[in-house]
Amino acid sequence: MMRNIFLSIIIFVMITSLNGAVYGNGDQQISVMLEKSAVLINIVDDNGKNVGHGSGFLITKDGFIGTNYHVIKDAVKQGYTIIAVFEKSRKTIKAEVRNWDEKIDFAVIKVDRINGADYKPLILGDSDKVGMLAKIYTAGYPITDDLKIQTGYVNASHNRKGNDYFDISILIDHGNSGGPVIDEKGRLIGICVAYQSDARSVNLAIKINNVKKIIDDAYVVKKIAFPIQKKQTILSSDGRYTDNGDGTITDKKMGLMWAKLDSYADLGKCLDWDGSKSYVSGLLSGGYSDWRLPTIGELKGIYEQSKTNTAFSSQYGVVHIDTIFARGGAYGYWSTEEAGECCASTLLFNNGLVSQNTRDYCISKGVRAVRRGH
Repeated sequence: MMRNIFLSIIIFVMITSLNGAVYGNGDQQISVMLEKSAVLINIVDDNGKNVGHGSGFLITKDGFIGTNYHVIKDAVKQGYTIIAVFEKSRKTIKAEVRNWDEKIDFAVIKVDRINGADYKPLILGDSDKVGMLAKIYTAGYPITDDLKIQTGYVNASHNRKGNDYFDISILIDHGNSGGPVIDEKGRLIGICVAYQSDARSVNLAIKINNVKKIIDDAYVVKKIAFPIQKKQTILSSDGRYTDNGDGTITDKKMGLMWAKLDSYADLGKCLDWDGSKSYVSGLLSGGYSDWRLPTIGELKGIYEQSKTNTAFSSQYGVVHIDTIFARGGAYGYWSTEEAGECCASTLLFNNGLVSQNTRDYCISKGVRAVRRGH
């Protein structure tokens, strides 16, 4: 009986080592390597809303990144903005599309201005030399923006519509698409992608040898995207504001940039002071990541009694802000100005008055994000 228990423990340990979290000194080194190469990819539409995300990985020190084509498809076909967030440094940078293959479902994007110890490109391996039951690691961002590193093994080779894949034991959730698959020596051997087959999810990895030419060609020439109508900038009637066509409004008078959508128009709900701070810290409108709460003075600067706009409800009347800003916004905006330990100041845009509210107060409140203009 003891022998059976001993064998069961061995089998359990073997299965865990193939399908669980990362263990051991060698695995810790792999984890560090993946953290320095992992990239969260966000897609932002023309109103500044995050409309999708996926995973990617750093290929070279000069900013080339690999991912799935379907992750960045809207950037190719609709001209949406790609925002790359590097895991280790948390640096956020706009990216451009350099090359892609829709059939293989692979793309190369590029960012500028990365250097330092927080970035480590992955070394390309040889997928032809990967055997069955080879131990592998993946890194990606399923559901949230928290990096998840997993270990598993190669089940088999799989052919789908003329393309070769590895069938892997690691579950690929939404958001994992485009993440790297590496071997025990840290070499990139595949790219995560999940497909539905017979009402079940198939966990696959595009073999790296299938995409090496796509990567090589990305260095030589930038592939032209499908014809996209150039975004048109729009001036407000008085010439003060410019709608930049990317979810941002440039304020020439104050030298600031405002989000076109406030939090209420974006989320469809009110926010308290802490919620507003959290909202602006995660905002990526226009590809910028330095959005903040405005001061009362800045809010007074965009309150104009002679102008009217439509808020989320007619209960309190109209709001006095230029119509270049999106409709459906809040009546009052939180500011940076705190009033003791309990409260913070808001400016009411239906009457221009400053109000002090407890920080957990939410009704009709939101935030109009602002940043320094260029």
